[in-house]
Amino acid sequence: MSSSTDLVVPPEIQEAIKDITNDHDSGARQLALKALSALKLATTLFPADPSSWPNIVNCAWHISQSRPPMKPAIETAILRALNRIQPTYPSPTITTLIDTLITEESQTLDRISTHFRRLITINEPEKILTLSNSSTIFHVLKSLFDWYECPDLVLTILESRPLFEGVTLAQKLLPFKPPHVQIQIAADATAAHFANEADMVLIGADQVDPFTGDVKNKVGSFAAARFSEMCVCVTSTDKLAPEDKRKEWEELNEREKEEEEWAVWGQDMNDTREMTGAGPGVVGGEKWVVRNMYFEWVGASDIEGYLTEEGFQLDDWLEEIYLERESWKKVWKVIGRDTPIGEKKERSSTGDSLKGNKRTQKDTNKGR
Repeated sequence: MSSSTDLVVPPEIQEAIKDITNDHDSGARQLALKALSALKLATTLFPADPSSWPNIVNCAWHISQSRPPMKPAIETAILRALNRIQPTYPSPTITTLIDTLITEESQTLDRISTHFRRLITINEPEKILTLSNSSTIFHVLKSLFDWYECPDLVLTILESRPLFEGVTLAQKLLPFKPPHVQIQIAADATAAHFANEADMVLIGADQVDPFTGDVKNKVGSFAAARFSEMCVCVTSTDKLAPEDKRKEWEELNEREKEEEEWAVWGQDMNDTREMTGAGPGVVGGEKWVVRNMYFEWVGASDIEGYLTEEGFQLDDWLEEIYLERESWKKVWKVIGRDTPIGEKKERSSTGDSLKGNKRTQKDTNKGR
């Protein structure tokens, strides 16, 4: 184990970390790709000798901490790379190996899209509902529209107020929409109605708790999932992270300092001007309090399954993937750092096949 005083972070890596920290335009996957490029650079800045390994790991650790809200995706990419290169370090093929990982990471959405087309083929939905502006859902729907076997569909997209992200998603999809697909926009207040009519509801994920299967996503997801015949979470496995309200509270307070947003325990309350500017007479102040909540949790009992780059999965598979990746964190011990595995919680059951299979709890709640 190396002492932190013996380790260095070269200026080039400090600049790369600063770039990731200050990049508020890229999504988690784009930042993970930047992180891998930074790690590749780090492997070239030290002598090709086993004694350099602690410094490589130290750079990797600092890179993985560069953006706390995006940490699951960034750290997973970094740990996967360290896990791959450690057995052969210092090999002259290290940079080539990291290039391969960068290519694999950049193809994640294509792999999810391939599995999505299979899901559509098996379930044959005629009506699909989604909400907000998930880059992952945009990619899979665009892939479906470009597919020569794209079926006749009615795609309903909820507005997702106050910023109308759902309308943005619809506008992005229009150039790729085939003539036999209909896109319709619906008010958020009609979520239960259109979800009940849909054969399939698609939600993205900002976070998936691998121990419970619960999903954190844009507000409105809970109602859509609860009243759906079949709700599928479309996401990548780098979003796996146990729910930790204390941690969320700390990270949201950091966002508050950076972006002038404010938070309450376990929920996001953001710039109220997004609400007051969305309609007439919404001024707040002495009249009322304006709440602008971004995210909410959807329970696993309302989710049929999870469509990831590794296929259609149930919540117990997510746990296995997460625990395997947690085992990669033992590499941090080289520099005297260690992160405990998240606490396991009781998990709700999900469907047991790629074909839609409503659960008893959902049957009970539908139509209420």
